[in-house]
Amino acid sequence: MIIQLVAFNVSSTWKKRLEMTTEIFNNSNADLILFSGHTLLNLKYVRALKKSITNNHTRAIIEIKDYERNSFMELSNSLFYIHDGIIEDMFSSQIFASSKEIKNDSMLAERLLKEMPERRKIIIDGIRFTILQCGEINIIANRQKNQNKPYFRFEDEPNMASMFNEVEKTTDVFINPIHTPMGNINKMRKKKALLSKDGRYYFSTNNFGKSNGQKKVTPITSTNIHYAYYDGKELTPIKEVLEEKGCYKISTYEISLRNSSNI
Repeated sequence: MIIQLVAFNVSSTWKKRLEMTTEIFNNSNADLILFSGHTLLNLKYVRALKKSITNNHTRAIIEIKDYERNSFMELSNSLFYIHDGIIEDMFSSQIFASSKEIKNDSMLAERLLKEMPERRKIIIDGIRFTILQCGEINIIANRQKNQNKPYFRFEDEPNMASMFNEVEKTTDVFINPIHTPMGNINKMRKKKALLSKDGRYYFSTNNFGKSNGQKKVTPITSTNIHYAYYDGKELTPIKEVLEEKGCYKISTYEISLRNSSNI
């Protein structure tokens, strides 16, 4: 199976992001594309994308920044799944964004864990994908006193630990669309590696450039844009494309789960 990770320059206009999403998707031979967070602005752009889809083979996960159907439903960072020429609303939005938000709030974690088996899962050719949105990866914590060893944040709560273990057992690949590069890179690498343990894969992609409030610019060549792990070890892409004007980056990976009981 071929998986592509796509990252956009954060300075790109929403119109430009729509153009790039359309072009990349329609020209792809991949089985699955994971686009970076805030792929498109709102439902207007989703409808425009739907009219332009010509690729019926490739599947993709995109995220829209603003989801508003009426005055009673205003959500942000909502997931959509492109497959078989349609764009499906996954009816799932980001639940928390940081370790600070979830640190002492097991209810947020429980809500996420309950969503994962259905709203956050897709299956392609028998391979089970589970989606974490951006900072939701902070459901994993680090023990600073033990060389930042990663662990499930609520491992001492039996019910929560059981739910998380079930998510792991029913996941072959964790995919994690991210908005902007995260700090504490060493800690994040350990969290991502943990999610890929026991023969799983983990993939993430985030936008690059200079984000609001950030002093540093993340160049298109940065290693802090695309991450890929298998069984705790980092993977090298089989191909990388850096758009000549610095508008997007695409990394391509090939995965195989021949030993999976699910295939």
